[in-house]
Amino acid sequence: MTALISQSEVDQFLSCSRKHYYAFGEKLQPRHFGQGLARGLLGHLVLDAYYSQFIRTRTSIGLRASSVEDVQTALSVMNQPEYLSDPVLLLELRILLEDYFRFYDGELNEWEVLAVEQEFRLDDEFPFKPDMIKRHRTTGKVLVVDHKFLYNFYSDSAIDIMPQLAKYVGALRKIGFQVDGAEYNMLRHRKNATQKFKRVEVTFTDKKIDTFLKEQKIVAEKIREFRKLPLDEWRASVYRTASSFNCQHCSFLALCSTDLNGYNGRDLLVRTSYEPNTYGYLSDVEGEIIE
Repeated sequence: MTALISQSEVDQFLSCSRKHYYAFGEKLQPRHFGQGLARGLLGHLVLDAYYSQFIRTRTSIGLRASSVEDVQTALSVMNQPEYLSDPVLLLELRILLEDYFRFYDGELNEWEVLAVEQEFRLDDEFPFKPDMIKRHRTTGKVLVVDHKFLYNFYSDSAIDIMPQLAKYVGALRKIGFQVDGAEYNMLRHRKNATQKFKRVEVTFTDKKIDTFLKEQKIVAEKIREFRKLPLDEWRASVYRTASSFNCQHCSFLALCSTDLNGYNGRDLLVRTSYEPNTYGYLSDVEGEIIE
């Protein structure tokens, strides 16, 4: 059976093949997430709960209050007790989400939610899980939605070159779904920001979709070749994409530095700072940390 390679794994490999090795070769993840990643993960869980409730109940009554309470539940689910004692993170996220629900009050009268975090597969080898798929009640337009918790909104030029939603739209079309385009649903957590929320609808040329899907396939094949290697050969064959931008928020910075310098205590570092990963789509969220 062909190994499944997600958009997130390809993105992580292209970002830094050494980081990809730690996550997928040694199968590690940090025991404790930084605030930026925690905010994104928790925020996604709350929005997933909010929109999933609408699918089940077909009503928006009472959704906002119950979904905000899901912040606390999400913290427990992540099993990260240190954040339970971090009232600042919890309070800031709660305020941001309360403002979000007020800002988009009534949106579910205009849009029908078709799917939330539903996994699809293209050619039985490319799994992908859009945050949400929605359909306009009047026009019938169908959009794939990606939630982003950001310090600053994405620029138009950045959105133009980002592959994730183009891949999702193209893959959905190939497996028979009518999809008209996509939307970035951006929530900005920067303090004193005059604009906290922004939605950008995106359409893609056939050329762009075909290019990104082709690149997905090419990189996935490279990853599969690495997976066939013994771990020591895999580790020796990948390189660091070392830069201040790429490394400053990396979950594997301490481990990477230890390996680079040949320091003693690697095994102890792995035991105390990392755990077997439960990898899903973390890099999609981690990539949102733009300070």
